Amino acid sequence: PEDPSLALSDMRMLHDRGSAVVVPPATAGRLPLAGSIVDRVRQRGILRVGYFDDSLPYAYQGRAGALIGFDVEMAMQFAADLGVTAEFVNLPRAVLDTGLDPEDCDIVMSGVVVTTVRSIGIQFSASYLNETIAFLVPDLRVAAFSDWERIRSMARLRVAVPANPYYMRKIRDELGNVDVVPIRGLDEAFSTLTRSADAVLITAERGSAFTLIHPAYSVAVPKPRPVKVPLAYAIPGRDAAMLSL
Repeated sequence: PEDPSLALSDMRMLHDRGSAVVVPPATAGRLPLAGSIVDRVRQRGILRVGYFDDSLPYAYQGRAGALIGFDVEMAMQFAADLGVTAEFVNLPRAVLDTGLDPEDCDIVMSGVVVTTVRSIGIQFSASYLNETIAFLVPDLRVAAFSDWERIRSMARLRVAVPANPYYMRKIRDELGNVDVVPIRGLDEAFSTLTRSADAVLITAERGSAFTLIHPAYSVAVPKPRPVKVPLAYAIPGRDAAMLSL
């Protein structure tokens, strides 16, 4: 049978807007910074869009090396609406904690989760999507992780969690005495599952995409109360004009 991961890597945009152009951060940083973000975008004719390379299905590289994904398409549509072209700048995810520099990009569109701590240092757009907290587990364990009470009853539960205080606090609030195994990214999740964790904390939307690449795993959404996390676009410099678009 056809490899399902190939279907994911061969995804195309709903509308043909050409190929996403990726530029090095240093190149983006040399662009002028006079005026508001909207002024700069229109003056240079370019919208600089920050993205993270571990953001499947929002921004990721297809099999041919092209940058694709839901937020990539949204960014190209946003640029078209402004009458400019989009250029994409690969950023380290740490900028969400250290702060966004307007020299790096004009906006980050890469499946960014809004948290209280991040909102202190970063301005966010209105939420455009709510994701649902879930667990990534081997196929045979889906039923076991589909109910909160059943999960809480597990002894010596080990859960791999993105190394972010928000997620680590969230899972401890829900499960209490759980052994949290920090991971740097979802690419590390599958090796962690086989070595030192029973499940990976993820969202159903991202996890479903990863199961196309790793078909021996499934997403379990615990019932009866789904836990939601909002996604939004991050705007450097608390730029009011950009926020109003």
